Amino acid sequence: MMNATLNIGLLTADKSETLAPTDVMMAVERIAGKGSIFQAAIHTSDSEDTVVMELVRPLPSHNLVWLSHELQQDCVAQFDGRRGELQGPKAADWGPFDPAFFLTIDGQRLAAPALAA
Repeated sequence: MMNATLNIGLLTADKSETLAPTDVMMAVERIAGKGSIFQAAIHTSDSEDTVVMELVRPLPSHNLVWLSHELQQDCVAQFDGRRGELQGPKAADWGPFDPAFFLTIDGQRLAAPALAA
């Protein structure tokens, strides 16, 4: 079994509310099971504070969609060590998964951002 990392922003999609990190983690445990999060941190992305969670196993795509609705997100990002995905009602608006925007548990980017030409 492989681990997975989730990135979930704390601002709701319409930017009207800031979620509590504990509420985000409780929603993940409701869908993934108690004890599924073995590490969590809050880091600042390019746009908002983000809960970064290490899970004991990746979540199926339909569970990521459920989380995005439950937490009022455009999408939720997951990386399973091999591939990343964005799932949610507006995932297509964000384009494909981009490792330059994905945060690891230590607050680093999964990949270095591309340099502007």
